[in-house]
Amino acid sequence: MLFYFLFILIAGSFLWLGYLYPEKNRIFQGVTFLLIVGVVGFRDFVGADFGDYVIWYKSKVRDQDFELGYVALMNVFRTLNIGYTALFFFISFFTYLFLFLGVKKFTQNQNLAIFIFLLIPSMFLLSLNTMRQSFAVSICFYAFYFLINKKYFYYLILMFLAISLHRTAILPFFLFFLVYQFADKIKVNHILILLIGSLLFSQLGLVDFFSSLFKDSRYTAYFTIMKIPVAPLKLIILNGVAIFMLFYFEEMKRKYFNQKYLMVLFFLSVIITNFFSLYGDITRIAYYFKIFEIVVIADFIFLRAKEFRVWLCSGFMIYYSSIFVYTLKMDIEKDYKCKLIPYNSILFKSLKVGN
Repeated sequence: MLFYFLFILIAGSFLWLGYLYPEKNRIFQGVTFLLIVGVVGFRDFVGADFGDYVIWYKSKVRDQDFELGYVALMNVFRTLNIGYTALFFFISFFTYLFLFLGVKKFTQNQNLAIFIFLLIPSMFLLSLNTMRQSFAVSICFYAFYFLINKKYFYYLILMFLAISLHRTAILPFFLFFLVYQFADKIKVNHILILLIGSLLFSQLGLVDFFSSLFKDSRYTAYFTIMKIPVAPLKLIILNGVAIFMLFYFEEMKRKYFNQKYLMVLFFLSVIITNFFSLYGDITRIAYYFKIFEIVVIADFIFLRAKEFRVWLCSGFMIYYSSIFVYTLKMDIEKDYKCKLIPYNSILFKSLKVGN
């Protein structure tokens, strides 16, 4: 666990220095980007799915199950006779490149948004597990900028790329369009009704009807043998934060043009999590929308005067740090292959061999 604490401390220090010295911010952001890519891209059997991805890359046993884009990417590296490490580094590099590009497009408070990303377990730590989906999430995040700026060709290219990597990106492809079209008509009471309604819908078991849509697919297991409900405390906290942010919905829209879209996407992530709360693994589709939380919260903190901003920032940092530590603690307690802890890197092995 110490490694992750040091990583967050070092990355946070670079981002803080970039905030203090804006004329050198690009340098500090660049160093932070390389640090993140190095940690994720050079990891060695870290993350629950890492070992499986290695097997699939080497044996081609699941090529028929994967989306065409990911299979094509693997085949390029296979043809070049390059090992899986290069493939995983390539994916990590572009996952965070799209993330950084998206943050630059959406907010002036870039360093804070990036730091929040690192602290949200379902964003950063999960990217060490669900490599393909995290790649698709970052592409969709960046693509949304082109949609709201009416650059439809670039939007379609990026979204089709995301779908070719992970088919679940079909959901944001359509929902992004709906949010773009109807954002101006969405009011606080609409979101509140959806938050409460989605939670009731799930808790009453009505969401079971949707399991038939996944019949004969690899996602069927999420509704049967892998049925793991979202923890009640997590639901309470997620909805509590969402309701708190509802009080500032109109003010945020007046201050930041993009927030009339981004806040709706943030609320949508909570609504989807509520809706599928009885099936924890299915809630991963909410991550396509949850990623916008990093921009929403960063802008919200800077919505207030400097004196109150410190308290807001401290409160959210304590909140995000708590769930970050809790996630690592749960990883220690669980018994499965390729855990997050201890962190291993091919660079560490190289240094040992060199000695």
